[in-house]
Amino acid sequence: MALRPESLIVNIKGQDKFSKVFEKARTSTNNLGSSLGKLKKIALGVGVAVGAMAVGIGVKAVSAASTFEKEMTNVRTLIDESTESFDDMRKGVLDLAKEMPVATSDLTSALYQVRSAGIDAAGQFDVLRASAKLATAGLGTTEESVDLVTSAINAFGLDSKNANKWADVFFQSVKAGKTTVAELAQGFGQVAPLANQLGISFEDLMATTSAMTTSGLKASVAYTQIRAAASNLLKPTKEMKEAMDAIGVTSENLNELLEEEGLRGTFMALSDAVDGNRGELAKMFGSVEGLNAVLMLLGETGEASTEIFNNMKSETDALDEAFNKQTETFDAQYKMMQNNLNVAFVTLGTMILPELNKILKENIIPTIQSLTEWFDKNEESIAAVIEGIKEFMGFAGKAAGVATTPLKWISESYIGKSVKNVLGLAEGGVVTRPTMALIGEAGPEAVVPLDKAGSLGNTFNFNFSGAFIGNVGEFKKQLMDSINRDSELKVLGGT
Repeated sequence: MALRPESLIVNIKGQDKFSKVFEKARTSTNNLGSSLGKLKKIALGVGVAVGAMAVGIGVKAVSAASTFEKEMTNVRTLIDESTESFDDMRKGVLDLAKEMPVATSDLTSALYQVRSAGIDAAGQFDVLRASAKLATAGLGTTEESVDLVTSAINAFGLDSKNANKWADVFFQSVKAGKTTVAELAQGFGQVAPLANQLGISFEDLMATTSAMTTSGLKASVAYTQIRAAASNLLKPTKEMKEAMDAIGVTSENLNELLEEEGLRGTFMALSDAVDGNRGELAKMFGSVEGLNAVLMLLGETGEASTEIFNNMKSETDALDEAFNKQTETFDAQYKMMQNNLNVAFVTLGTMILPELNKILKENIIPTIQSLTEWFDKNEESIAAVIEGIKEFMGFAGKAAGVATTPLKWISESYIGKSVKNVLGLAEGGVVTRPTMALIGEAGPEAVVPLDKAGSLGNTFNFNFSGAFIGNVGEFKKQLMDSINRDSELKVLGGT
């Protein structure tokens, strides 16, 4: 059905939602650019300086030096620089890193443990080197090895300068037994002090432990059983005292027997005192754990412990031999190559860090502080910029959602249910009257037809194409062209 009205006046009045806010934002950004002028010059100068340094030494060198400096500073907190040189300590770690397939970071962490354990400057690198060897050859970490070696030195009063010898004892325990450095580290500190108190030597303790692991015990369980048996000797039962009297041993000279005969020899002497009667032995060693250790050492396990003990005392340098074999592997060589490269980076980076620190302190940090202060003083201008961005993003999202939504010419009964905000226009509606109008500002609920004439039975569809921001003129042109082309009505005028 054709539309009967003689004319159609289309009044389109768009709301420019963006000019004001973006003009404010533009002014704010201009002010921002002006205010940052001086900061830009400073930043440019700093950028050129830092860039030249980065090209000269490489980011890796600066990073490596910075990391090493931080790690060594942790160690530095433990030393008295009035009596020892921190620079010598740094050099010692870097030199050691070049000959060990152990990461530099592991060495610095291990050195911290060494000094925390009370090892002085004279023996620190002996302990560190020996621990790194033990970790490489004995299936453990440098941290676990340091824990073992330093615990042995402290518990038995050993000389830290002979750390390689003590590490060799641990390695032979691993080699002869069914255990690892990691397992030996678990529980060693609980048995070592008591063993030393009774006169049990470090080598005897480890030989006994190693032999007991060959019977299927974990090192930690062997430690527990040895400790129980040693406690029974320290606090003897009535039956134990009688056996001691029989072999001429008292609590005062028990240490001498243990030092001379060792654990196995002492247990054999006590067993002989009761003719090997296991019932009497059970009374002498009140705990099941202690008795089990005694019975194991009286048998083949005891024979194995004696052999291991003799090897430990012979100083065979088993640790050095195993370490040398390990360092011949590709994996070890690759790690050592990485270490040497890292040492080179640290050396180069250390030369430039003082200059970088100076630039940070005198230029970059003050620049950032000035920028922060400017933000605080220009909060309103920055807010205007943010508001402009929010308005733009909100409008863009709305436009994308309705760009192809049809505009409908509808009858009176549908007023208030169609044509809302379209791509930046104010809310509007269509009314049926002899002279029809598309109202731009008033909401459709507020528009009332002049009369009831001219009921419409058809629908006019208009699809807007083309993106715009507040470009009401383009929208108006396309709307008018569409009406003239697709209907019998002609647009006689419009604003």
